[in-house]
Amino acid sequence: MKKARKGDGFCLVPPSCADLADPGERSQSETNDPGERSQSETNDPGERSQSETNDPGERSQSETNDPDARRLIAVSRTARAEERCVASRHELLVRRRRPEDYSGFIIIRLSDLFDVRRELAVCDLFEKRLPPAAEPPAEGPPRHPPAGEPPAHREVPAAEPPPGEGPPAAGPPHPQLGKKERDCWLRLLKQCPLRRLVQSITPEQILELEAAALASDFPPRHTLAAYWRLDARHLPGRLVKKMVRLLNDLPTVDLAYRELAAKDPQEPFADLQGYRDPAPAGIGANGLAAAGRGAGANVVDLEQGWILDHEDLLAAPAGGAAAPKVAPPIYGTNRHRVGAYRGDHGTAVLGELIADDANRKGVAGIAPAAGAAVVSHYHGAGATSGQFPDTNGHVADAVVAVVARLRPPRGPLPKIGSATVAPGDVLLIEVQRSFKPTEVDHADFDALRLASALGLVVVEAAGNGHVDLDLYEDETGRLILRRGHPDFRDSGAILVGAARSELPHERAVFSNFGSRLDCWAWGDDVVTAGYGDLAGTANGTDAYTATFGGTSAAAPIVAGAALVVQGLYADSPPLPPAEVRRRLADAATGTRQGPRVPGCIGVMPDLAAVVRRLGLYADVYLRADRGDDGFASSGVTSSTPDLVVEGAGAPGATIQARLRNRGSADASGVRVTFYRSELATLTLPGMWRRLGRRRPDPPAGPRGRVPRGNLAVPTVPLPLGAEQQPPACYLALVDFGQQPPPELPPARPPYFRWQDFLRFNRRHPRRNVARLAAGALPVFTVAGAPDRERTFDFEILQSLPAGATLELTAPPALAGRLRRGPLRQADLKPAANGTDLKLTLPRRPRLVLSRVRLGRDAVHRCTLTVSLAAGATLAVGHRVAVRQLFAGEEVGRVTWE
Repeated sequence: MKKARKGDGFCLVPPSCADLADPGERSQSETNDPGERSQSETNDPGERSQSETNDPGERSQSETNDPDARRLIAVSRTARAEERCVASRHELLVRRRRPEDYSGFIIIRLSDLFDVRRELAVCDLFEKRLPPAAEPPAEGPPRHPPAGEPPAHREVPAAEPPPGEGPPAAGPPHPQLGKKERDCWLRLLKQCPLRRLVQSITPEQILELEAAALASDFPPRHTLAAYWRLDARHLPGRLVKKMVRLLNDLPTVDLAYRELAAKDPQEPFADLQGYRDPAPAGIGANGLAAAGRGAGANVVDLEQGWILDHEDLLAAPAGGAAAPKVAPPIYGTNRHRVGAYRGDHGTAVLGELIADDANRKGVAGIAPAAGAAVVSHYHGAGATSGQFPDTNGHVADAVVAVVARLRPPRGPLPKIGSATVAPGDVLLIEVQRSFKPTEVDHADFDALRLASALGLVVVEAAGNGHVDLDLYEDETGRLILRRGHPDFRDSGAILVGAARSELPHERAVFSNFGSRLDCWAWGDDVVTAGYGDLAGTANGTDAYTATFGGTSAAAPIVAGAALVVQGLYADSPPLPPAEVRRRLADAATGTRQGPRVPGCIGVMPDLAAVVRRLGLYADVYLRADRGDDGFASSGVTSSTPDLVVEGAGAPGATIQARLRNRGSADASGVRVTFYRSELATLTLPGMWRRLGRRRPDPPAGPRGRVPRGNLAVPTVPLPLGAEQQPPACYLALVDFGQQPPPELPPARPPYFRWQDFLRFNRRHPRRNVARLAAGALPVFTVAGAPDRERTFDFEILQSLPAGATLELTAPPALAGRLRRGPLRQADLKPAANGTDLKLTLPRRPRLVLSRVRLGRDAVHRCTLTVSLAAGATLAVGHRVAVRQLFAGEEVGRVTWE
């Protein structure tokens, strides 16, 4: 695609009389402010007429009386037609997907010819006599000179910028403006207020912060002191485009561009928060010990508005009244209840991050013990005279306000609400610009890079534009978001996409994608605070939602994972931002996205795997199978070898558990609670009966201690009564330290939830094994779900001596439903009890019976009978098992061996 060169005639066309008309005389359709457009003037291509776009090449000639403009419109249309002929079909589809949504502001970055510490007037941009650029010293960075010398704020300290880090190539020399043209443009520009983009600190403080960041992994590329914001909201889009071209031709301007509009990137309920569950369903926050609650780490949420007095965002100190955990914004204005805006979005984000997990209300945050602060990119009506009141999108300014408190020029670190921002803390960016990540804005990028350089872990929403970011081009035509490309630039942020909540987690169709994305998380059905569609009053302090979504919902999940990791380093130096990003985005420990929807969005962090790799805390567990080393197992949880019954069938029988610690710290205060159930292919919560509790008994040290090293430590034996002995299914729940003890799921509706039950099954191995012998085996139960009728699959596995036969005895209701597939031709014979039916099973190692419907609370007592050939015997390795599966996942099995 041919790019416009500096100095071409288009940017020098002076505005016509119509262009200079009083802004109050223009119609509403000519303004750039999205808030002033009518509904028919939205950015949806299907809802805008050709004359309503801001592109001058797509406006009709009747909209302007300027003959030069009409000529340029025709030229522009011809050029676009030629481009369409040579552009690939894929690139065209991406380009046509959605028009850009502009805020109406122009962002100006001054060139090296201008002293960034001096104030700027519009006429300064047209100065003919400018001070020469300061020559860089022989050693040291050129962009932070001593006081009194004009800074030469070049992009990198090196004399030659590395690939992808330098400025766009300069065009031909700028032709001189005539006096008439200059005066015409000056009159127009003087109607546009000009302010510094960063006003939270002084230019001198900005330069000091940037000097401190030069030796980091992310040295500054441009100084934020060089950025200015020009208010052109009252001008029509066609004229704004001309103005940007003109500004880019001035030697005092390094870059000018139209700012994209900033928007929220959106598109007892703790049991519904599946994104907290172990991988692959969620990030594994539920399975961590008390050390994994984010204590010692802090997060700053950057967006527009919050309901800070929400009941799940309150802290209740001992003996005191509950008060908000989060103080008002450290910079900017809380937009909640300003006009029609409501702070549900920010409330939902904070609910995912830090909602109280001990108040028995609502939801639980991923890192409920972390400190939190908020910062707003919205300036309210009471903003200072140096700011633009009632405007949003001041992202770079808000980021710098946080960075300044992170490392102030002098003095101690200040307290921010309940949190002290320090290196290693998390900065969450909940902003998108025209459905793309906010770092496509050059000023925002430089601010985020500065935050990363000074130690903040930046987590950024990727945006909801269904955009391939590898194909995104900035104003100069560079592919700044394609990793590996010479134009790629790295802000240091963890860029987060969105996937579907259900397995196998396909990429959400709205999520942006590309090689720049590091991580993903749930982008729909997120249960959190706010909105009120799940419970409570809409926009109220007791509101909850089950439908929060978009990359808005995904980014806090990843930010919560970062908080948990950093909280584990509370007593030592935290991980640097680049290391946190590498750990969370590691494909070896994360959950991959589903295969059916193309577009890379990285991996979803698995906190259990990440923390095991880091080796920071005790992690006591029972093996799911003999090959389970704590990191990988077969996924079968019904045959744990670590529950052992001694002396079965005789008085004095006992049960004990063998525990292992795969963490890096010794575990103390460990307790094991034992449960028993009848033999069943589906062991439901109502079947379990508590047997008792025991502590581990290590060879050395006190009881209740499991040392690190992944070695087996048995518990004190627990005696079993006659009615508690096998055949039976046994379960052991382990708790230690300050970790809340695990509990059985609710047994009956309305509290029983099928998905919660499945998650419990995945997390807690049990032993559902009986002794194999010739003749009738012990009775086992085939059960249905307690909430409603469900369809299951069954598999019968058999490894028996040659000539052996296997018969299944079942009630008629179940036997008739099993007579399908390989049993379709099987004869149904009456059983010896006269009521049940008997089926002779084909001799196959694996017999699959699909789509068997079991009613609500169905209970079917069944028996397997083994008949051996003459002279045959059973030996080690002979086995029979019945598996019950739901949606391809094993939910239980009974094994005889």
